[in-house]
Amino acid sequence: MTTEPPPGSAPDVAPTRTLGTASKAWRLVAVVAALSVLTTSQFLRSNDFFPLGSLSQYAKGTDPDAPVRSTGMTALTTDGTEVEVSLNARGVGVERAEVEGQVQRIVDDPSLLEAIARGHAGLHPDEPRYVHITMHRTSQEMRDGTPTGESTREVLTEWTVRDEEARQ
Repeated sequence: MTTEPPPGSAPDVAPTRTLGTASKAWRLVAVVAALSVLTTSQFLRSNDFFPLGSLSQYAKGTDPDAPVRSTGMTALTTDGTEVEVSLNARGVGVERAEVEGQVQRIVDDPSLLEAIARGHAGLHPDEPRYVHITMHRTSQEMRDGTPTGESTREVLTEWTVRDEEARQ
């Protein structure tokens, strides 16, 4: 059974607490430090303190007539078909951005593509396995920010899958 306060009486309210001097001081120091890092990195045009950096990577435009480049992969499967490799967590367990950040490393050591074949085999056990993977870069020509229809594909590296479990 709940008891209601008698009519006309004020309900019990906890007293209001204010921040102490030490609490106010550390909050002020934190704000001043964050603003100092942000301001300094803006003037130095440095991304060393990202995400409190200058964020210049987002602030500059691109040439509307420059080609747009993207990295991709194709794979020859055990049933003899060539397929586009889905560079995402559901396709091979790794995102395109992770691959694009490692392009030079993969070109220097193509055996790293073995992990792509293993990822696909593990995520899609009922699909044909990858036996050969080709990494390529596609360049789409642009004019005034619109694709011209012309594109080129450059092979960056290739790898024949050696892991028998990934191939079977």
